[in-house]
Amino acid sequence: LVIIGAGPHALALAARLSEPHPAALYSDLEHARLAWLQREERGRERRNQAVRRQSVKGHWAARKLVEPATATLAGARPGPERAPSSPGGTSSARPAIQVLDSSSSAWLGRWDSFFSGLSIEHLRSPMLFHPAPADVNALVAYAQREGRENELLPIKGVVGAELSKHQRKKRPQRVGRAPMINEREREDYHRPSSALFRSFIDSDLVDRYSLAPPSPSPPLVAHTTVTSVSYEVVHVPGREPERGFVVRSTRPDGVDEVRGARAVVLAIGPSCTPSVPRVISEAAGGWCHSTAFAMPGCGPMDGLLGERVRQGKPARVVVLGGGLTSAQIVDSLIKAGVQHVTLLSRSHIKVSAFDFPLSWVSKYANLDKMAFFGESCPHARHAMIRQARNGGSVNAHFYSILKRHVKSGRLDLRTLTEVEDAHLDAAAVKWTLRVRTRLVDKAHLAVPGAPTSMPDTLADVDHVVCATGSALDLAGVECVRPLLECHPVELVRGLPRLTSDLQWREDVPFFVAGAYAMLELGPDALNLSGTRPGAERIA
Repeated sequence: LVIIGAGPHALALAARLSEPHPAALYSDLEHARLAWLQREERGRERRNQAVRRQSVKGHWAARKLVEPATATLAGARPGPERAPSSPGGTSSARPAIQVLDSSSSAWLGRWDSFFSGLSIEHLRSPMLFHPAPADVNALVAYAQREGRENELLPIKGVVGAELSKHQRKKRPQRVGRAPMINEREREDYHRPSSALFRSFIDSDLVDRYSLAPPSPSPPLVAHTTVTSVSYEVVHVPGREPERGFVVRSTRPDGVDEVRGARAVVLAIGPSCTPSVPRVISEAAGGWCHSTAFAMPGCGPMDGLLGERVRQGKPARVVVLGGGLTSAQIVDSLIKAGVQHVTLLSRSHIKVSAFDFPLSWVSKYANLDKMAFFGESCPHARHAMIRQARNGGSVNAHFYSILKRHVKSGRLDLRTLTEVEDAHLDAAAVKWTLRVRTRLVDKAHLAVPGAPTSMPDTLADVDHVVCATGSALDLAGVECVRPLLECHPVELVRGLPRLTSDLQWREDVPFFVAGAYAMLELGPDALNLSGTRPGAERIA
């Protein structure tokens, strides 16, 4: 098996393939009992050893004695207990799974670079969104077990039944604004710190399932960029020709590689096709996309803008976008010393705790997702996805940060504003932007002949950052073009129509996880909440 990508979705699949008792197939009590029996089978000599009881989420006593099972992706245990995997009785050095990533040779390499580049201290997702397959409450249990509850931030306005039944009957118009989550789920709706989440990934996934084998074992994650995936007749020396995949890739040193696989999983994000306004992208420099923050040495502070700030000269930056990433970029630039930032958003700044309503992803009552699964038309599903995501949004924490920067005078926040034209003075590296702001004042628009928009010019801009997202179009992903040509599938506005198991076609064992599986998984497929459902279907 070859997995393209080493992000959370790829990690969730690799861990799920190594987990004998996943939470998706067993209840909490069944999982605890199975893990207890598995522990007993390892040897009676450990019965008399003192087992440290650790309090984890759950009230059944046996849960406190459960120890994580370790297993490699090849089904063998590491160390002296490792079973032979070759006919000759010797341990095979070749893993059953190879992960290919264009960013680094480690899990979550791009994730780490992006969080580091923007100095993101806490995740937006709550505690129940994580890629660990063994337990839905694994992240909560890890924080309690390690005594790191102080690294959690509560998500306000989500938990708590503030309105009683009597109040709901008396004031039905307020029901829609009432919190949707029951009090028993309060511990789930906290935001973990980036450090806590990263150590949880290393401990409960990478170490537990031996997803980073030590030297001299071959690495599971290879740093190489996949350029082509084709499904054809493959002839391996010593075997009969069979149908399989030929995966071609290029390493950072320019060496081309060819691999064979019986199955391939595409687990990449949408960042390979950034959406940039044409008036900006036509310029030779002086701008970047938000994905540049995930590439060390390519951010705006690594170039001329950084030099200007370090020399103590005034600098002005324009950020295009209205989502959480744009707010994080604004905050990081101001903290880095940029004197003034202008944030241009085509709509109002929408404040929301999550990227989509909780009726899609709550722990129990995800009613909108049930309606989504009941819809058979892919075009109707795509419309539901667009309505659920509804463009970008900012959580309350970063919205308060934006307001603080506006109050300090270092941020100019302009909503309902679009860039009409842009010109870059290549010699001085200065931008001049012509923008237009829509007017929504009813009293003003009631006057006959009153203009509906107001033009303006932003001059002496040192840098432009486009936090405008990326286009979800599978046809633009270079490595899958051979598959689209020889084994075509229907694309609905760039998203492939897959089987219920996220398979390309019944006759092609190519699977898709993450953003490009939204037509099957729903609008949260590219978020952390989509990691476990996608991995479960593919596994």
